[in-house]
Amino acid sequence: IIAELNGESEKALACSAPTDEGKRSNFKKKFTDLFAKFFIKSKQPAKFNYYKQMPMYTDGCEDHSKAFNVSIDFDKRLPLAIVIPWFGEDIVGGAEKHAYELAYQLAQKGFKIEVLTTCSKSFRDEWSENFHKPGSYNINGIQVRRFLVDSRNKNLFDETSKSLLSKTAETLHPIYFDGTDEENEIWKQENINSSSLNYYISEKRSKYNAFIFMPYLYGITLKGIENAKDKAWLQPCLHNESYAYLPCVRESFINVKGIFFNSLGEQQLAANIYGPSIWAKGIVVGEGITFEKRKIGELPHNLLGKKFLLCIGRRCNEKNTNL
Repeated sequence: IIAELNGESEKALACSAPTDEGKRSNFKKKFTDLFAKFFIKSKQPAKFNYYKQMPMYTDGCEDHSKAFNVSIDFDKRLPLAIVIPWFGEDIVGGAEKHAYELAYQLAQKGFKIEVLTTCSKSFRDEWSENFHKPGSYNINGIQVRRFLVDSRNKNLFDETSKSLLSKTAETLHPIYFDGTDEENEIWKQENINSSSLNYYISEKRSKYNAFIFMPYLYGITLKGIENAKDKAWLQPCLHNESYAYLPCVRESFINVKGIFFNSLGEQQLAANIYGPSIWAKGIVVGEGITFEKRKIGELPHNLLGKKFLLCIGRRCNEKNTNL
């Protein structure tokens, strides 16, 4: 098909998958490499109107609200659920901070908001330990429901995570996963999970406007999306990391009804990995920031009058801050 589209009819006619297993593997890699080259624009200019990049969806429309039907059918009588593994005012983490701010600000504006989360203490603590008691809580006007976490094989998960993190950028491919089916299954099953939360979503799905899952890589999101079905939305907080290329993650991006992105760069990354359907079902909503009155300190003397790069966030190898 690709050869035909490129005007190489003779190659297209001669192209057939070999039967030898070794040759089949090589054939698959060559085909997917060619497919990716044709199908995905890996480099976009620094400034571009991405709505004009997709004329079949937008017809050159400048207003994204007219270009895409990315909206939740909102019934004011029903709550909107935000689903995240860890939740609290003082929880450390970008997605966790964003979830709190989003829930708090929407609740302050009169929306019915519920947060569905686990009894796990935080990202830094053991994911299979229940620190909080299950049940319903009110945190600064936010209705929060906590569910017990499942037991898991931490060592097996950590080994798999280490294996995934060892993959280099050259081995991360947008079409096929450079790993094993076992790694994919372990990542999903031995992640932070809650059977009681999944059951609740499945049973109470009709009682909510929608379920917004964040971030993309945890079992709470991967399995929760399956249970929320047509009411599942995703705010992925996506990074270009090996986890993003897992088949179970790809399925989540494909199966959700819509995707909220924090930046245009994040949406471009998702489209590069998961295909152009991301443009049709995603929208850039940005991030809300709560300003606090704090004394502004002075710049270090060696930075005065000079250009510098400011990095705000957790510094670790997984965030590529070691570059």
